[in-house]
Amino acid sequence: MSKKYMRRLDLVCPHRKPNPYKRMAKATQEHRVVPNKLERDFKKLTHFF
Repeated sequence: MSKKYMRRLDLVCPHRKPNPYKRMAKATQEHRVVPNKLERDFKKLTHFF
């Protein structure tokens, strides 16, 4: 069933729930950008060829 019809009929899929581990990782700021303390030069790749 598509989302449009599920919303129209107020149906909820019990199998699709938010991942609690992903939510906890966001809450604890485990995967965040850290400052460049070692002054490393990270170059961005401009093209693949």
